[in-house]
Amino acid sequence: MTEKRNKLLVFSIIFLIISIGLASAQESQDKGFFSQVWDGIKYVASHMTGWASSFANVFLDIQASVDAPENLSIYVYDQSTGETTLNWSNDTNAVGYYIWYSSNLTEILLINYSDANTSEILAPNVTLVGRENTTWNDTDAASVSQRYYAVAGYLGNQTTSSDTKLGKYNLTVNSEDNIKQTFLSTPLIETIPVVTFIPPNDFSMVYSVNHTLNNTWDYAYSLSGVWYGPITELEFSRGYILDDFSAIRRITSAGIVPTGNVTRTIFGEDNIKQTTLGWESITTNGSVPSLITPPNDFSMIYTVNTNANDTWDYAYSLSGVWYGPLTYMSAERGYIFDDFSTLTNLTYERNP
Repeated sequence: MTEKRNKLLVFSIIFLIISIGLASAQESQDKGFFSQVWDGIKYVASHMTGWASSFANVFLDIQASVDAPENLSIYVYDQSTGETTLNWSNDTNAVGYYIWYSSNLTEILLINYSDANTSEILAPNVTLVGRENTTWNDTDAASVSQRYYAVAGYLGNQTTSSDTKLGKYNLTVNSEDNIKQTFLSTPLIETIPVVTFIPPNDFSMVYSVNHTLNNTWDYAYSLSGVWYGPITELEFSRGYILDDFSAIRRITSAGIVPTGNVTRTIFGEDNIKQTTLGWESITTNGSVPSLITPPNDFSMIYTVNTNANDTWDYAYSLSGVWYGPLTYMSAERGYIFDDFSTLTNLTYERNP
């Protein structure tokens, strides 16, 4: 009777596992139900004897893979304080989520878990219980100028993190009595509406090279607190000059951390005379001599010197060598590439 009973129990377990698989395929309304069923299976198996116990334990070694959170996003819900909100979708079998944050992006980039045992992961800063709990406000974000985030789903003892990392980054527009101009770019993948930069005076300016028309610039100018002109937002990867601001303006950028290889085009003179780009790596600086081979003499790269009023840093080429004080490019700054005789590709690894 004992052996017969054990066989029935084993078949019951197999049937239950198949049923769970079917239920999962039908997108159960409560995917956390899986972990509860699994606990029941372990209880039944613990009461088996002989060959049935060994056979059942094979199934107990099969753990459900936990999904990573998807569709991660971040936005600034209060520009006055820089506080941020993280969001992701609940299309996952996780029963909760872990969040890590740090001002050191390298630490966050190292959080890459795939069905990792929870006992072996870095302790999270935040634990959210419940699959539907997919929003978190960082009310402490205002205390730092930069903060980066990783999010993972957990199920039982397993954790899987999203490959997407998020961040917030404070940008500063200098005033005329400090640094006349500011040449910046957004360090995170997002677009920033120009209206976010509240103009402190009339005829504050934002401008950037128009990459579709040779030797022309796009612009926005302020009048009575309103922005006018074709530039309505700052786009990721482009550089923008902000000019004639009578008072310092700060804005919090929030978006996806750029990673992986990227190639940007520096246009040739017969196409677009000038190119404005931003440097897209937050963790590394770009060496001008190592990254760009000048196609001709007197190719130029320049940006605003943030340490001296109304002056520019620059690099120029002569006989294939770069000269001048500008030797590297860094995050949040914009750069003009000028007088390149041919189209040139700028390729590098973002945040390796």
